[in-house]
Parts: sequence; structure tokens; C-alpha cells
Amino acid sequence: IKLWSTNGTLLRTLTAQACPITAVALSPDGTKIAAGGYVSGAAGMSLTYLWQAPSGWTAANVSLVRVTTNRYGYVGALAFTSDNTKLASGCNNGSNIVSSVASGSVVAACPAYDTSMGPGAVMSVAFSSGGMVASGCEDSTIRVYDSSWNLLWISTSALNAHATNVTSVAFSPDGSLLATASLDQTVKIWSTSSWTLQQTL
Repeated sequence: IKLWSTNGTLLRTLTAQACPITAVALSPDGTKIAAGGYVSGAAGMSLTYLWQAPSGWTAANVSLVRVTTNRYGYVGALAFTSDNTKLASGCNNGSNIVSSVASGSVVAACPAYDTSMGPGAVMSVAFSSGGMVASGCEDSTIRVYDSSWNLLWISTSALNAHATNVTSVAFSPDGSLLATASLDQTVKIWSTSSWTLQQTL
């Protein structure tokens, strides 16, 4: 994992032993980096690394906080909450695993796929400023949960939902809109108050 200054200077290289990296996220306060991947040759096993840099990424006290192992398949997406306290890992088996940044303990496990059809890999995950978490899945499903991990919305209830893999999700800064992108060659903008489609691009 390489951390770059926006002027193009390499600040730090972090090494994850024996783990191809498939996702990375930087905490909003800039003091932590999470990276996820999978264990080669170990079916279904993934690793999530968490580093911290309390004095900056060029300082001597950069450290690896923990390595978490799970059996939810490789980590395809990562996102921190806006207050830096929780980390969501979108996994290959269709689970969004939310963990405490401080302790590493699992806070919630939320399905990302259409549970009536069967598991599909998580392609993207994002938190809103108010704590909602949204994910896009390879089965075309978008799921949104509130900050207490209750399901708010699932795109299978929308007639104008994406037709195939949802590759990316992103909230507007105020949390009022959710943008979703798909291999169906569209970007859709949804209202997070009514869950109605505002625009298809």
C-alpha cells in the first residue's frame, strides 16, 4: 500500500505480508489506513489490516494496529464512518461487516445482496455523514442501513433499479443523495428521504 502526497511525493509504503490487496480506505481524519485482501490458497479467508499514524505518515511511530481474519471471502470494499470510529468491509460472500476501529470487534453484519436469490459479492460500500451505510453488489442490489443497522431501503423494491453489477456507491456530503454506478452503463441519483430516483445519467 502506497500513500502519496497530492503533489506526487511518496510518503509511505505499507506492506501486507502474503495478502494481495483488493481494497483500501483512509480515515477522514487522515490518521488511519485500512486495507483488505485475501489469503492466497485459503478459500474464503480474508485479511483486513489497520495502520495508524498519530504524528503523520512520515513519522517514526507509524504502526500496524491489528490484522483481522475472517471467513467472509475477500474484502472488495472498505469505508470509515465520518467520525472515524467504525470500519465497514464489503466481502465476497455478500456481507457488509462493520467493526469498531478502537477494538476490532464486529458491531454488525449486514447482507448486501438480494437474500431471496443468494449471495453476491460486495463491489462498493460508503457511509453518509449521518451514519447510513450503503453498498452495491454484483447481483445489482443496493442496500442502505441506518446507524443502528436497520434496513432502510433495498433497490429490488424500485422498478427503475440497476440491471446488473452495482460497481460504486457514494453519498452527497449532506447525506441527502445517494449516487450509484453500474455495469449497465448508468449512474443513478437517489433521494435518501423518499428513496425515489432523481436522475439517471
